[in-house]
Amino acid sequence: MSGRANYDRGFVGRFGRKAGVPSVREFARDALTNEVGITVPAAAGETFGSARDDDRAAAPEITPAALDDLAFFLANLGAPPRTRADEALEDAGAQVFERVGCGACHRALPDDAGRPVMLYSDLRLHDVAAPRGARRRRWGRDRAALVAFLRSL
Repeated sequence: MSGRANYDRGFVGRFGRKAGVPSVREFARDALTNEVGITVPAAAGETFGSARDDDRAAAPEITPAALDDLAFFLANLGAPPRTRADEALEDAGAQVFERVGCGACHRALPDDAGRPVMLYSDLRLHDVAAPRGARRRRWGRDRAALVAFLRSL
């Protein structure tokens, strides 16, 4: 199994579901329209979000400056601190994660100060399904260890 960048519609996606959004600003535009119902200002080169809807509120419902502020805020959020609820179970899960091969690509990434962020991602899309008619291992090197761990929960 290997990951790939999501290159679609002429850009490399980095944000949103399945990395389908190219920038934090576009992610904010998309979320404002689709999750909150707020229209956003039309902007050259930006394709996410909607400048019009059918409610009675004047559109756009957010100013370009407020959208810039939101994008800045989102881009500068720090990673949440790691908390541990069940250290023994989490440590056992970490061992399985490594044993089945996930840790080869999915690992903690450094933040701007060089501290580890426990993201455990290679930030790529993965096709985990075998092609039709093909037999392929989907879960790393040791699927049996993963299944045994999940059954022990």
